[in-house]
Amino acid sequence: MVWAQSTLRPNNYLKDMNYYNIAAIPLPADEDRSVSLYSKYLLADDEVTWNKPPSFYLSYMGKTGANSFYSLGLINDVYSFYNRSSVYAGYTHRFQLGTHRSLHAGGRLVVDFDAINWDKLQLPASGNTGTSLRPGLDADLGIQYEHNNFTAGLATKNILASSKKVAGEELLLNQREIYLHTAYRIHIFKNNLHLTPYLLFRREVTYEMDAGLNVGLLNRVDVAYQIRLLGLRHIFNVNARLTKKMSLGLAYETSPLYTDKSVDMVLRYGF
Repeated sequence: MVWAQSTLRPNNYLKDMNYYNIAAIPLPADEDRSVSLYSKYLLADDEVTWNKPPSFYLSYMGKTGANSFYSLGLINDVYSFYNRSSVYAGYTHRFQLGTHRSLHAGGRLVVDFDAINWDKLQLPASGNTGTSLRPGLDADLGIQYEHNNFTAGLATKNILASSKKVAGEELLLNQREIYLHTAYRIHIFKNNLHLTPYLLFRREVTYEMDAGLNVGLLNRVDVAYQIRLLGLRHIFNVNARLTKKMSLGLAYETSPLYTDKSVDMVLRYGF
């Protein structure tokens, strides 16, 4: 059985947790909609066996009311013997608990389309040749609590754990995932400088935890360092506002224990 890596795993996520948690809506008060394009490129020394093309995630979200939000997404991810395209459609509602407190709750449907190249897979017993398209359905749920500068969220992805089978055996399986995240923003020098320590815990087949610190300057530039504790992966982030509505984010991941590295880029426009 091959387990489908249905998680894009964005590394530049503090300003937009929506991929991990549908309840996290990163729309500021002066924006009704936003569109973003996220790409991730994996690098390795052995280019003969590691030639994975970049992954892409196109996201669009907007408001349907003062406390109602929708989100749409499209992911393209390529692996050794199959290509995955996923379509996301989600809804989130904000419940006001007081002047400075709120609870967000949301759900998202996910439709996966896996184009399986049977010639590359080389399973003679399957009786399949060429390329065939196998669709699948899954779902995500999430909640997020906000109180002034503090946020905490809990989310689950792939709650249906959908799979693709060949001759009664599972070939591709979406593993259920659980995410727990929290952050606290500290304002300094009349909001000209802010510090945000944050954590992201993830459970899939194994456990992972990110611990990071973000530094923001003049509400225009953010730099962050986070460490993925179990894999000893160092991740460096920078986000910058190019214009009033457009921003660019970059992330670089490396580790002394592994040869592979990754580069993330996200371009966002709000309106």
